[in-house]
Amino acid sequence: MRGMWGVCSCLFCWLVGGLMRVGEFEVRIVSDGEFRIDGGAMFGVVPKPLWERLLEPDERNRVRMATNCLLVRRGRDVVVIEAGLGRKLSRKRREIYAVSDEVRLETSLRAAGVEPAAVTDVVLTHLHFDHCGGATRRDSEGRVVPTFPNARHFVQRVEWKAARRPTPATDTSYEADNLDALERYGRLKLIDGDAEVCHGVHVEVVPGHTHAHQVVRVESGGEVLVFPGDLIPTTHHMRTHYNAAYDLNAEENTLNKVRFLERAQRDRWRLVFYHDVEVPVATVEKDSLGRFVARPVAC
Repeated sequence: MRGMWGVCSCLFCWLVGGLMRVGEFEVRIVSDGEFRIDGGAMFGVVPKPLWERLLEPDERNRVRMATNCLLVRRGRDVVVIEAGLGRKLSRKRREIYAVSDEVRLETSLRAAGVEPAAVTDVVLTHLHFDHCGGATRRDSEGRVVPTFPNARHFVQRVEWKAARRPTPATDTSYEADNLDALERYGRLKLIDGDAEVCHGVHVEVVPGHTHAHQVVRVESGGEVLVFPGDLIPTTHHMRTHYNAAYDLNAEENTLNKVRFLERAQRDRWRLVFYHDVEVPVATVEKDSLGRFVARPVAC
């Protein structure tokens, strides 16, 4: 099976990444499966002859995307960062994005020894459907309920308001079914700006992709692991002008990306790339021409 971990025939490796240590934290990548998205949309103004060298499109011009969510554990804290697409999309949208039922976030968590009810906190970088859809599910009676019934769900207040009142430019990115149950069941925790959401887990607002997109930093014992979300969705997007057409403000995203990568290189952060099928974890270096490049890290 060719998947996000390279060539692998082990179902456990497909569902769950290897154990990473960040000081006192145990961290694993947990998958909600792959999907496909239009390559032109994923690379914006970059011409196809350039981006198709990096990701080979299928006959419908779609490229493979991972959903590399994170499971972060320390003592009683069981934190999930990002929640995948979930399985509530309409049949039409499932076909458009080639969503498969082969792997689900709940299955991946159970493979790592965690039941959904044991999750204490969920951190969402933003509320686009491919990042938060798995935070809710349909129960046996078809009702939409929280997937993690005992968890607080941390979202920037500005992002929540944008998702609840989408504009013509954003209404295809947000799904009300992903959001209503979190509020109705009292599982929503709105935050304003940078914060430590639980011990050692920090969020920092880095706008551009959305107005209040947040990156997540796990820090302990002098070690740092950072989840940049759609600020840098794949290692290919480390290139300065490689931005998705979904970015609300491409210039702001580019400038913030450069500043972020400078910090990541200087401080030797490990980064987890949510959508990267082949290189989920890497550190940042510069090549001989001064361009940011990824050095893959085993996980």
